[in-house]
Amino acid sequence: CALGSTLLKRLDCVNNILRSQADRLMKGMADIPEISFQKVPEGHYHVYHVLIGKLDTATFGCTREDFMDIMTGEFGLRMIVQYYPLYRYPLFQKMGFAEHDCPQLEAYWDSSFSWPWWCGMPDGTLNELIDCTHKAIDRLKGE
Repeated sequence: CALGSTLLKRLDCVNNILRSQADRLMKGMADIPEISFQKVPEGHYHVYHVLIGKLDTATFGCTREDFMDIMTGEFGLRMIVQYYPLYRYPLFQKMGFAEHDCPQLEAYWDSSFSWPWWCGMPDGTLNELIDCTHKAIDRLKGE
């Protein structure tokens, strides 16, 4: 409790740093129409404890896994998928919760991914994420 209480005093600072990083990364990828980010309603803000992108796989006939494989295999950047829908976990399926009707979630989740992400990323690391993402998308498009 003592550690958590002390860390809460820094929460606004941490959230501001994460928002600044996310803004920089998203602006650096604004010219990649195949990647989109969660929209934040006017008057609200996101704390970006993870940075999730969505790949428009229909544009050039690839999969999220193709993109993630290039990022990991060619650039050494381990991309991950966050927060699986609960009905996809074997435990929930075993308990009878596999039935679902969530087409929007399915479409979003099947094309979403996360970059490596932490508070206080150096500028060089953010630049590398932006640069490597551009190169990976160009490779998928055959450029």
